[in-house]
Amino acid sequence: MKKIKANKIFENAFEWRFEFPEALNDNGDFIGFDVVIGNPPYLSYYSGMAVFVEPKEYEFYINNYDFITNKKAKNRISTVMLFLELSTKLLKLNGEFANIIDINIFSPAFELIRKFMVEKVAISKIITNLSVFEGVGSGQVLLFYKNEITPNNKIKYKLDINGASNEFEQKEINQNNNFNFQFDLNSDFVKKIKGSHLTLDNCCYLISGMNIGGVKDYFLSETRIDDTYHTAILSGNIFRYQIDYPNELQTRNKRNYFIRFDKNIEKYIWENKIGTPSIGADDSKFKKEKLLIRRPLTGDGKLAAAYSDNIDHYSDVTVYIINETILPIKFILGVINSKLATWYCRKAGIIRFEKGQQPQITINKLKEFPIPNKKNEIISNIINCVNNRISETDKSKFELIENQIDQLVYKLYDLTEEEIKIIETI
Repeated sequence: MKKIKANKIFENAFEWRFEFPEALNDNGDFIGFDVVIGNPPYLSYYSGMAVFVEPKEYEFYINNYDFITNKKAKNRISTVMLFLELSTKLLKLNGEFANIIDINIFSPAFELIRKFMVEKVAISKIITNLSVFEGVGSGQVLLFYKNEITPNNKIKYKLDINGASNEFEQKEINQNNNFNFQFDLNSDFVKKIKGSHLTLDNCCYLISGMNIGGVKDYFLSETRIDDTYHTAILSGNIFRYQIDYPNELQTRNKRNYFIRFDKNIEKYIWENKIGTPSIGADDSKFKKEKLLIRRPLTGDGKLAAAYSDNIDHYSDVTVYIINETILPIKFILGVINSKLATWYCRKAGIIRFEKGQQPQITINKLKEFPIPNKKNEIISNIINCVNNRISETDKSKFELIENQIDQLVYKLYDLTEEEIKIIETI
């Protein structure tokens, strides 16, 4: 053994036989550890916060990690994903794992590694909503599992370290819910609201505004330079039932009044590799009666949508647009602005929460929001109340009218008094 250790090839090298002989059998084969505990680095190789990764290093990850199933795609990878797969391979059969990881484990980008884990291990416990590292904006999650496949495995799920545990079956994490690791403690109530209603995607056209990220100076202007520029209704201009334009920030900074829709400029930016804007095939989505929905929530943590029939109201990607509705557009507006909608979107994962970041609505999940298709007096009453709220100028009456809409929406979804109390806590 001393001769082997003295061999030049092992100088400054990590060798299992020397460092952890207990993880090998008598033949020198790796059999794994009883326990793996860790806190992996939170480095992302994708998104606006990405760190640089050498092409050869990236290629190694693609080719050597099993959770990456499509080896030819442009995959979103982070170090947490890599550590999670590697941890399973370091454990012996029935070995136990405990890691503190970034809350992004719940995000869409982590779907493949979640799928890998659900299929390979028995998750024993998930504890969420931790914030234990000073200076780290995002939250953390404690994840525990055993390296085994257990039929009907049950997961203990805690919303915080001191909270009560709730048990859920691991098989509830599947393709139908994008292998989501978050469990809803009001799942039966959520299912009741979802019911057999239409989804937003069934009853309207829902699309993002213009994506001008990274090249805003090419599209935003203080003045309307020519007819390619239009009134810029951005997320900060949208509140429940009303559009505030220009808002206080625009007035103070004298900027972002107007937004350009110009396919030639978009093409120029792409051809000169200046940026990657995507403003849409045409601007027809803006030239119609529409609802404008903030992608980031308002300061009070609620959804906010406003009605516009102004064909000059254009928006960027921080705003979602609804038009071409088969149900009355102002009825949909009332439902979206209701307390029920905000509560449901939180519980159903339509709103994405990350500690240190403003909550955001994800458009693909918003398309799944349930809308009752009922021809009754309640819908007519909601529309009347919405018209009253839009036309009302006395701010002291806003809350009263919005409460009236909330009560009508509760009736529309057939909620009980107890269920209404749950929603009213938001």
